[in-house]
Amino acid sequence: MTWQLFTITSYAAAFFSLGLGLYGLVSPKGALDLIGLQTVPGLSHSISEVRATYGGVFIGVSLYPLLSGEPHAFLALAAAWTLAGICRLASTVFDGATTRFNVTSVVIELCMGVLIALPHLSAL
Repeated sequence: MTWQLFTITSYAAAFFSLGLGLYGLVSPKGALDLIGLQTVPGLSHSISEVRATYGGVFIGVSLYPLLSGEPHAFLALAAAWTLAGICRLASTVFDGATTRFNVTSVVIELCMGVLIALPHLSAL
């Protein structure tokens, strides 16, 4: 029963990741507001960058494990979240960017990585 709960949680986290990607695609300005960034006036490609990165990349890396059910696909998504957390943690240390947003994001990103990976670790 516990292992089933971990699998359900892994799928839920992947759906959450997919939802973030869809939000980045459909509402790039909303996605920027969510993370506290803004576009540069006169650079229309900044919206394209948000749609591509926060939309397309998140959608692609989240949709594949959900459709395939492959453990390695879930592990790739987990690695993406975990490495995002590790890189953000490095930024807090090396760049002095220890803000509430970054600390919260590190916790969320590392938790997402663990939640997604946990039931699929036997595939390693």
